[in-house]
Amino acid sequence: MCDGPPDYAEYCLPTIEHYAKKTGSDLIVMDNTSLLDEYPNNHFLLYECYKHFVNSDYDRMLFMDVDILINPEAPNVFEVFPEGMWLRQGWDWEKVANYAKSAFGEDVSSYAKRYYSCGFAVVGKPEAKKLVELFGTKPWVIGPWGGNQGQFNYFLSQTDIKVNVLPYKWHFTRNWATHHDAWKFGGDSKAALRLCGCESLDEVFVIHYAGGEKVKQLTEDMLFEKWNMKDE
Repeated sequence: MCDGPPDYAEYCLPTIEHYAKKTGSDLIVMDNTSLLDEYPNNHFLLYECYKHFVNSDYDRMLFMDVDILINPEAPNVFEVFPEGMWLRQGWDWEKVANYAKSAFGEDVSSYAKRYYSCGFAVVGKPEAKKLVELFGTKPWVIGPWGGNQGQFNYFLSQTDIKVNVLPYKWHFTRNWATHHDAWKFGGDSKAALRLCGCESLDEVFVIHYAGGEKVKQLTEDMLFEKWNMKDE
């Protein structure tokens, strides 16, 4: 776990701060001081964020990882998507099903066809409460992708929450536009952008620098400079 902010935060946080101001939202940044000793790594801080939301007076939450850039042209997410839970889909559910079987001895193979990415989520209070009720009912176990995503999806499978699918334009993983991840789109590294209705990265609303060399990609893209509205 890092002792201070990760090196990519200086690139990403200004765009997040601007978006919070633009949408009239309170921005709450949680760090490693909120981690419980039983959490296996700092990815599990997500669960403290959900608990903080449930215990707050807020009705809705936009949760996001810090390795995210937000386009200043992005509309207010709370106005675009009605009440409920909104998550972008990932890929094969099989990874989560295998994880749940190994970690908890449970068969959740029939729950979904694709897993949900928890790094950017629009969440209502009723949905968050249902998830928080499950937190701590199982041991915390690192899953696929090295963090909390496997367990988050497992918890989802134990609820009756209706998950609404967030469009790719609202949560675009940067690696999708590389040859490394092109297989997910039939070998075409531009196909992911076309599915967003975009021609280039700077038309996407939310870019998640997950899984790649974050600072290298951020400085190559230079979108953090174009999208940084701190002097506005």
